Amino acid sequence: MLSRKDWQGIRMISGVVVVLLAAFGIGAWLQSKPKPADDNCVGVPHSSTIIVIDNSQAITEQTRREIIARSQAYIRDSVRNNERVSVFRISASSADSLVPVLSLCKPPNSGNALIEDERAIARRFRDRFEVPLRTALEQPPTSSEASPIAEAILDLSLSEYLRADTNSVVLFSDLLENTPNFSLYGCKSGDDAIRAFRESRRGARERPRFRNARITLHVVPRTSLSANTTPSCRDRFWMWFFGDNEGGSLVPDYLPGK
Repeated sequence: MLSRKDWQGIRMISGVVVVLLAAFGIGAWLQSKPKPADDNCVGVPHSSTIIVIDNSQAITEQTRREIIARSQAYIRDSVRNNERVSVFRISASSADSLVPVLSLCKPPNSGNALIEDERAIARRFRDRFEVPLRTALEQPPTSSEASPIAEAILDLSLSEYLRADTNSVVLFSDLLENTPNFSLYGCKSGDDAIRAFRESRRGARERPRFRNARITLHVVPRTSLSANTTPSCRDRFWMWFFGDNEGGSLVPDYLPGK
C-alpha cells in the first residue's frame, strides 16, 4: 500500500507532467499560428477601410488637425484587427496615378499575458502600424488645379482596396469636383450636374457600386463659395453619386474651419 509520502510524490510528479504538457501545447499552438506578412496581414483580410483625403485645395490648421483626430478615432473605434487600412491623398495626379500613401492591416495591440509577450505585441503595433499611420496622416496638405474626387472614388471602388467582404470609405473633402471634363463650380441644379457628369463618363462606370459599405463624408467647409455654386446642388450630386450602396450607409458630417 502506498504511503502518504508516496501519494504526495505522485501528485507532485503529475503536476509537473501537466505543466510540461500545457507548456508544450501552448508552444505548439503559438508556433502553428499564421505569421503576419510585411503589411501586417494574416491571410486575406475580410474587411477593408480606405481613408481618402482631398489635397486639392488648401485647408486651415484646425481642419487639418481635426482630419487627423477623426481618422485616428475611426481606426481605433471602428476598424477590427487584421482589417486593411489604406490612406489615399487626392490631387491632380490622382486621375492617372492613384496609389496609397499607406496600406497596412491593423495588428492587435494587446494579447494574453499568460501565454504571449504583451510588450512585444504593443511594440509591434506601435512600430508597424501606429507610427506609419500617423506619418501618413500628418503629411502637409498641398494644392492643385484639379480636384478629381469622384474619379478617384470610382477608381477605388473598382480596385482591390474595396473588394473585401465588408468595406468602409472615410472621405475628407470640400466635395467640389473640378476636372477638365466636369466641374461643380457654377453648379445651380443638382439634376443638371448629374446629367453632365454621366455624359463625361460615357463608356465607363458612371457611379460607384457598393454593397453593405459604410461611407462617411467629412465635409471641409468653404464659406467663400461663389453665389452661383449652391450647396444644395453639390449635396444633391453626391447623394446620387453614393446612392448605389445596397444595405450600406451614408453619414455626412462637417469639419471645423472655413
